Amino acid sequence: MLDPSTLEFFELPIGSLRYAVAGQDRASNTCVTLVWWGNTDPICAMPGMQDWPYVVITPGAQAPCMQWDYGGNVNVDNATGCVDFAVGPPLTATVDVVVQVSGGPYTGTIVADNVP
Repeated sequence: MLDPSTLEFFELPIGSLRYAVAGQDRASNTCVTLVWWGNTDPICAMPGMQDWPYVVITPGAQAPCMQWDYGGNVNVDNATGCVDFAVGPPLTATVDVVVQVSGGPYTGTIVADNVP
């Protein structure tokens, strides 16, 4: 579970129209970045979607979490929920997603939620 107080929202600095939500799981001292391709329209998981979003997991990392890469370091096995980016400044988002991942540094469920 990503601590809502650590959530960061950013556009990848490479001009590739990728938007990210990143935060820290304080219990495991791990940063997680969820990266979506596309625009800032609301994005919701749909049956059959592949790699939604891609995920970068960084063990032993403290907030603020802003780690990113050109692809994920785990497989996205399933995802539910939605993210809605609001272009600022600053970039913000409403996020309520559950992503199941496997491989690399972590296998399990990631929850990012800042919806009251």
